[in-house]
Amino acid sequence: MILKRNLRNGAIWGVGFAIYVASNGLTYKSLYKTKASRTALAVTFGNNRTMNALFGPSPGMDTVAGFTYFKASMTILVIAGIWGLLSSTKYLRGEEDAGRWDLMLAGHSTPLRQTVKVIGSVLAGIIPIVLFMTIGTVVGTDASLLLAFWFALTAGLMMAMFVSIGALVSQLGSTRRQATLIASAILVVAYLLRTVAESGIGLSWLDWLSPFGWMDYVNPMVSPNPVWFTPAIGLTLLGIAAVIAIAGNRDAGAGLLRSHDRHNQRRVFISDPRTLALRLSVISFLSWALGVVVYSLIVGSIAKSASKSLPIDSISKILDKTSGSSSVTAPSPGNAAASSSHEVLMSFYALGLVASSIFIAVAAAGFLTSIRQEESEGRLHQALSGRISRTGWLASRALSALAMIAMLGFLAAVSLWAGANATGVRLGFGPMVSAGLVDVAPAAIAIGFGLMLFGFVPRIASTATYSLVAVWILIEALEGIGGWGHWMADLSAFHQLAAAPYQPINVVPAIAMFGIALVAGVAGVASFSKRDLVGD
Repeated sequence: MILKRNLRNGAIWGVGFAIYVASNGLTYKSLYKTKASRTALAVTFGNNRTMNALFGPSPGMDTVAGFTYFKASMTILVIAGIWGLLSSTKYLRGEEDAGRWDLMLAGHSTPLRQTVKVIGSVLAGIIPIVLFMTIGTVVGTDASLLLAFWFALTAGLMMAMFVSIGALVSQLGSTRRQATLIASAILVVAYLLRTVAESGIGLSWLDWLSPFGWMDYVNPMVSPNPVWFTPAIGLTLLGIAAVIAIAGNRDAGAGLLRSHDRHNQRRVFISDPRTLALRLSVISFLSWALGVVVYSLIVGSIAKSASKSLPIDSISKILDKTSGSSSVTAPSPGNAAASSSHEVLMSFYALGLVASSIFIAVAAAGFLTSIRQEESEGRLHQALSGRISRTGWLASRALSALAMIAMLGFLAAVSLWAGANATGVRLGFGPMVSAGLVDVAPAAIAIGFGLMLFGFVPRIASTATYSLVAVWILIEALEGIGGWGHWMADLSAFHQLAAAPYQPINVVPAIAMFGIALVAGVAGVASFSKRDLVGD
């Protein structure tokens, strides 16, 4: 079951990575068509220490492959690391916390054999990710199949490294939360080491200590140096070897590190199945919250310097394609340069909020998946054996999911606002928070759509919800390079969002989307109250 689930999730994430990479390459080709414009962009980014520190070196920026790697690689590597550590801690320490590990060992399996089997199943999920990402890279950048494969392999090895790290801390930590926090801290430290190394203060040798630095040295799309895959493979194998050494000599449920809050954790939020489900969602929510906050802070802090390299006509084309607005226009020749600079800056912030909206929609699909897993894995039978009704259980889970996406929208807006104000750009706090809350409307539709499918056809609910969000992203990506009519773009919920803070918030489409989500969700809850429980 774990192998099947990871292969399916890997295919979904692989398609998402493929779309993201391909859209970056195709957008670059549509916006920078001349050699002069590409050279100017390369010079601007190449001299921007802030951008290089956050996103990595920028060689070959005057080529489609070089720009795509610069633009997409760090985002993908961070997500890959998070995927790896969350997957391994979930299926190892998470299963022990939930008491299902003992059931797995009830047959002829041993702790060591079961641990190796789980790690192998999680690593197998990387295969479809590398495959689809390779295809997307070839399609979007016209790179050779070998270069595209090297690029995809950087993501695959980042996942493998943090799968092994997550597996190791699952043996060390006494709870899944403790294991996840340790692995997350390792990921953050690795990223900070690479950031400091690229900041131009004479500490470039720190790159040698960071998995992110190793991937930078591979430079797969411009001048490949596969020898730097060696430390990544070595770290992965070393982590797995350490897991094997510990797993066979450790009691189930025990960890080498003591957790002072383990007993309290078992008592908090378990008064009924609804609060227990909320507690189990906290780790996933905190992971997404960390990602949204870091991303928004970065966008807010670099926008002032990064936007100087973006002409208003280019960024206006992107906003016109990725939002429901068509009034973003380049300034007339008579406008002052300061006005043009301000327009580019506000447009940059607007793009940041749209990107956050996409992340939150993906998170919403994940929250829906956790609801479905409670039923497919048999935990829901026990939850409904008490006094709670089916309607009450599903409604409480839906409301908690909506509260989480609202909080993510709030955090995205506040973080972007804080990053902007730290660089001297004064944005209104109230309008930014309002924009962040309005921009979670697509995520609300994803939850409503998923609940409706959960009520009527539960087996496809998770996959279909992820697929809906992926289709929206695909429409945005293809619309971003032109060639579509607005009738097709209007099928994407993201396209209904106004380009705030560049433009005033348009609440009418948001209210309509929230209304659709409510109707779909109510229909799903009503159907669930009457149907039989369904496994995988």
